[in-house]
Amino acid sequence: MGEGAILRREFCKVLMGYKHVDCPSYVMNNMPRGTISDRWTGLSCGNGTVSSGWSDGKLEFLRRYKFTIAFENTALSGYTTEKIIQPFQAFSIPIYWGNPDILSLFNPKAFINCNEYGNDFDSIIERVKELDNDNDKYLEMLSQPPMQESFDFDRREKAKEFLYKIIERGPYPFAKDALRISSSYRTFNEYNRVTEELNTTKEAMKRMGYDSNSNTWKLVQKLQRFGDSKWGYIPKRIFHILIRIYKKLKIVKARY
Repeated sequence: MGEGAILRREFCKVLMGYKHVDCPSYVMNNMPRGTISDRWTGLSCGNGTVSSGWSDGKLEFLRRYKFTIAFENTALSGYTTEKIIQPFQAFSIPIYWGNPDILSLFNPKAFINCNEYGNDFDSIIERVKELDNDNDKYLEMLSQPPMQESFDFDRREKAKEFLYKIIERGPYPFAKDALRISSSYRTFNEYNRVTEELNTTKEAMKRMGYDSNSNTWKLVQKLQRFGDSKWGYIPKRIFHILIRIYKKLKIVKARY
């Protein structure tokens, strides 16, 4: 049993000193079985398959209540589960304990954050009483948007795009094998370098006054178009390698 599960039980006991708390699940159960569909089927808690009707049934149940005890099983940075999301979906104010960085995602005006009260149960319950007995304050919190204004709702798509760009670069895919990424990156750079050399040659011919209607100029243009196509990459690569070999042989010959 995690720290949050223990605190959840203790908080519930203290809160019952103010008002009765309905507990439909296994822990501190005080309601008829079947009030909410069992979450897990087939195996023990957390190890089976989630029941198909569990989520909808829980949301329908939470809609009856002004507040929901939403304690995570553990307080871990970045660890946020359905425990805070489902109360928001059901228009029930979450009393949240868990992720210490929860405010990086969720609006602090939209829920009771136990971290703000140093996890002091008495102070938290005083806040619950304040909202419970003041409809204006309660409705003000309930009407707040759950997420921070800075929350990026498109970040899932951006993450997909980012990962795609890591794996694919236009018509020239990187090697899927992580050990070959560096060599693929070098190959991609070689392609860019050869393309620049062709462009330089083209500009040089233009400066030298070649007629744009001449056969030589048309040949250069065709080579350029071919070089820019996916079929031209390998010939350009071979050409570049041959040029380097020629230069090395020329240097060796000059030495002798």
